[in-house]
Amino acid sequence: MESVYLSIGAANRCSLHRLAAPIGRYFLDFLQEVSSRLAWFPAGLPCLFGFQVNILEMNLGKSARSEKFQHFETETSAWLRGERLLKAAVSVRMRPDVPPLSSSVAIMLYLAEKFQTPDRWFPADLRLRSRVNEYLSWQHSAIRMHGSKMLWMRLMIPKIMGIDVPKEKMDGALEDLNASLTLIEENFLQDRPFIVGDQMSLADLVAIVEIMQPLGAGLDVFEGRPKLSAWRDRVQASIGKDLFDEAHRGILGAQDSMKQLDPSKLELFKPKILRLFF
Repeated sequence: MESVYLSIGAANRCSLHRLAAPIGRYFLDFLQEVSSRLAWFPAGLPCLFGFQVNILEMNLGKSARSEKFQHFETETSAWLRGERLLKAAVSVRMRPDVPPLSSSVAIMLYLAEKFQTPDRWFPADLRLRSRVNEYLSWQHSAIRMHGSKMLWMRLMIPKIMGIDVPKEKMDGALEDLNASLTLIEENFLQDRPFIVGDQMSLADLVAIVEIMQPLGAGLDVFEGRPKLSAWRDRVQASIGKDLFDEAHRGILGAQDSMKQLDPSKLELFKPKILRLFF
């Protein structure tokens, strides 16, 4: 049985730290490094969702998917209690034949190539693949940043740190978010069912989980955007409602999860967080 091991740092918003992926079994370990890029458990969902769909397409089985989500829920709860180092974090050894990767996008592309997932995810056709790459290259400094900022400014900073976000800062963040959403509608989707065309790809997969981030803070970004709402419904139908709901359960329950967090655990990072958002 061939094994694949990927070490995932917190260089981006992905809060996954290690992924061991033998064929037939997946292990995910959620080691947080807030000081590196303020990685947080809701921010790990884009990666989690991507891996979940890749697992489904690789035919690794329902048991592997259920096990993976069990690891996620257990370790997220542990981190919220302040347990930074978990047993699972040291139970899987690095494989010397696979280089560490610190980007959720790079990891998903690696998996798509390594396991030859269905062509729709990362098309062999250069014209279609270029559309996927265009979106993946754009989203890092646009919708990913703006969606995450809204989650922090509407939920985490006021609720956990007890700091009111100035109205001008909130208005500016909302303006940036809306600008990115408009670009997705007008530039990337246009009149196509999905970003690439008639089939869902990795571009849609990465897009949906970033766009869902503000919903965790109670902001419905789909309201008043019928094109975006219809696209979301197609994405959900394409991968299945159960999987869609399961993957987003954490982010949609973020407000309840805040009740588990001890605010003192973030005191060390408070100055850095405030410099980042103010």
